[in-house]
Order: sequence, then C-alpha cells, then structure tokens
Amino acid sequence: MTKTIDLDLEEYGKEYYNNGTLKSEVLQIGKKKILKIYFEDGSLQGESQIINFALNGEGTVYHKNGNVLCRTNYLNNKQDGLAQRYYQNGKKAIEILYQQDEAKNGMYYKKNGFKTIMSEIQLKRKSK
Repeated sequence: MTKTIDLDLEEYGKEYYNNGTLKSEVLQIGKKKILKIYFEDGSLQGESQIINFALNGEGTVYHKNGNVLCRTNYLNNKQDGLAQRYYQNGKKAIEILYQQDEAKNGMYYKKNGFKTIMSEIQLKRKSK
C-alpha cells in the first residue's frame, strides 16, 4: 500500500507550483521513501529513493515526452554504479560507471548506434 506523508516539506511532504499543480512529493512505500518531482503540466519529471535522508538506489529523470532521460544509481547522495543517459527517442546516448561520484569509464552512443569510448578528460568533466 502506498501512502503520502503530509508533514512539512523540509521533512516529508508535498510542494506545489503557483498554479496549484503538484511540484514534488515524498511517498512512503513500506520502509522506503520515494521522492517524485513533476513538470508544471503534472507529468512525472523524476523519482529517486531516499534512505536516511540521502539519495540511495536508482534515480530516474524523464524527458517531457515521458521517455527516460537518465538513470543513475546513488549511494549516500553520490553517484555510484552505472549511469545511463538517453536521447528523446529512447535510444542510449551515454553510459558511465561511477564510484563515489568519480567517473571510472564510459561510452558515448551516437544516434545511429555507433559507440565511442570516453577519454580520461571527458570522464573527469563528468565527475563532480
């Protein structure tokens, strides 16, 4: 069963756009908390799992058309594991392996499917 937690936004709750449309909410699903963020038109913009007040697990962000923009794994608010970014048509654009926010290796995918290994300089730019 899914229930919405209606506490202060600083803790858990909901936030609205000026037009009254839901902007974000935190849902309690079992022992997990899921942060959901919405575009102003009400469509889902992104969702992430929160454990101990930090991003943990997979976070997903969506294009306006509903296709996945990116999927990133987090461990204590740091990118950790495989991160994938997609073109609006749903095809993979970038794939990077992170370890504690540091990009270790990656691959670019052109729209025609051709793959290119990312250089060390490109990977440093992707790290925080």
